[in-house]
Amino acid sequence: MWKPAVFLLLISFICSDVYSQAPSGDFRYTVSIPYRVVDAASKYYFYQEDEIMMVKITGRRVTIQKFSSAGMKFIKIKVHEDMPKGYVMENLRKVGENYYLFYSLWDRANETEQLYYREIDFSAGSFNGPAKRLLKIKGRLAGFFTGGGWSMGVTDKFSFNVSFDETKLLIQYRRKPLIRDDSKNYDVIGFNVFDPELEEVWSEEVRMPYTEAQMSNLDYSVDADGNAYILASVFNGTSRTTSHIELLRIENETGEIDITEIKVGTMFIKNIWLYEGPNDYMVCAGFYSKLKSSNNADGIFLAKAGKDGEVYDVAKYEIPLSVLNQYTSARTQKKTSKREKKNKAEFDELELRNLIIGDDGSIVMIGEQYYVLVHTSYSSDGKSRTYYTYHYNDMLITKIDPDGELAWMKKLPKRQTGRKGRGGMGYKYVYDEKSDEHFLLFLDNFKNMELSLDQVPANHSDGAGGFLTAYKIDGEDGAVTKASIFNVKDVNGTAVYQFQTGRIFSTKPGEIMVEVYKKKKEDVMIRIDVNE
Repeated sequence: MWKPAVFLLLISFICSDVYSQAPSGDFRYTVSIPYRVVDAASKYYFYQEDEIMMVKITGRRVTIQKFSSAGMKFIKIKVHEDMPKGYVMENLRKVGENYYLFYSLWDRANETEQLYYREIDFSAGSFNGPAKRLLKIKGRLAGFFTGGGWSMGVTDKFSFNVSFDETKLLIQYRRKPLIRDDSKNYDVIGFNVFDPELEEVWSEEVRMPYTEAQMSNLDYSVDADGNAYILASVFNGTSRTTSHIELLRIENETGEIDITEIKVGTMFIKNIWLYEGPNDYMVCAGFYSKLKSSNNADGIFLAKAGKDGEVYDVAKYEIPLSVLNQYTSARTQKKTSKREKKNKAEFDELELRNLIIGDDGSIVMIGEQYYVLVHTSYSSDGKSRTYYTYHYNDMLITKIDPDGELAWMKKLPKRQTGRKGRGGMGYKYVYDEKSDEHFLLFLDNFKNMELSLDQVPANHSDGAGGFLTAYKIDGEDGAVTKASIFNVKDVNGTAVYQFQTGRIFSTKPGEIMVEVYKKKKEDVMIRIDVNE
């Protein structure tokens, strides 16, 4: 089975109170009867035995809905309005077979940070009892400040990671530095490991071996034995001009740190992530550049580290010029070819979005071209106006075989532009274990359905309709097919609105769901069946 993606099986019947049609040979969709909308700032979707649980959170209200994916009908709703005043939402996730909502609460009188959880009973579609305190930490924690509305304050004070076999949960935090001078401050990181029932395995605060000026923590992880890991960029000296990568392993019983250097040669690593592999090793993977100051990617970097500290299978896979030049103009191709002669051709603004490790040790990585542009205009009276545009463009998907050989690498064209952050842009990744197929779903301009390799995609403007589109990639040979599933302005004669990529989710092999708003204060669920 692939992790963390889960995907679902074809439903063989359609109820008489819903509508269905087949827009392409690979997909058909079914639209549910409308049900009352729940406006919420955050929406989460979970699946279990032909039922969907939606958890929607706004302010102190948590709404839990249940929906039948087989019958395509709404089941029930439960509204909880007892979240504490001043709480900060931290995470909502499945751990093992359990579902937990985590939130933090600052005890001002005792100057104590507290992490609470509420368990959700999937079957009942409701909280299972009152909140329970999981962690109590004296003093302030570092995080990110957000302003406005009920959530004003420091957020993201805790990070959450699950081991490959899903038997260990790492909750990590960083204490607020007592010294503001990064050259003198040593970060103190809290590591707290639990089992799926949230019984503590071990807990320890660890002082980092380098000052904050000397190291930059890139990612965290945990293994099945409960050992915690930090992937860090360690700078050579205080100038921060050169660095190397280190893997810090924190022993589960002693809290002691073992350090392993990962030699990257002349590569400049960016977007590197850390995950546990299936056979007692850690995987470090990301993009690298040949240019230090570049936000671009020249290729893929990969390394494995055993629990004995040995680093092996260090490899890089360059993105070939033939891939870089796909779906670009003749002028751009010419410029890229000239840069390649100077060893400077790269995939512009490529961000790592997905890293998936298979049970057999194979790896699939997906990157997306993402950047933000600042625009300033001036009126006749000299007043200026500044706005931002967000760009979600081409994707790169790559598979590395268990033996470390490059299986395939594919560039998938896409052009999306908007002014309100992600909105309905970006893509949703889904893996179908049964058919060994990878799916990337996104809103597209219909003009892009039949593109040749020398054509630049037409732009899709966020909020201006669009067609839900899917790239299907064969896991064995990387063969790509593209299909348009439906037009959001005409889903069985009805227009749908407020489409968000984050509301696409998978259920069982061959089945994908998406919840959308249809106006009149109603939502509908759309089930997409993948034909075999």
